[in-house]
Amino acid sequence: MVVVFTPTAVLLGITFYLLEQPKDVISKHCGTVEYYQTYMTAGNKYQRKPFERITIKFNDAKYARHFRFDERLARKNKGDHVCFEFYDRKHNSQMTDSKIIKWLD
Repeated sequence: MVVVFTPTAVLLGITFYLLEQPKDVISKHCGTVEYYQTYMTAGNKYQRKPFERITIKFNDAKYARHFRFDERLARKNKGDHVCFEFYDRKHNSQMTDSKIIKWLD
């Protein structure tokens, strides 16, 4: 059996592929800064790079959450109450970590 792909079939395949791409869901929350901690990426010890995570205790939770933290964002002090937008790993299954996008005023 020989399968022949026509230009229409190729275009339909590309369309279905693009429609199935997950959209990044942005969440908003407030909490109290607990601390910052520096980690090293996994892999070859000569190619590992440091990255920073911030730990924030949400207002309505009894536990703290860890977020990747971009060094381009201004650092907040320990104990500061902050509101922020972030990519939540629980709502974005394609992401490996939750990441803070920006601080809200």
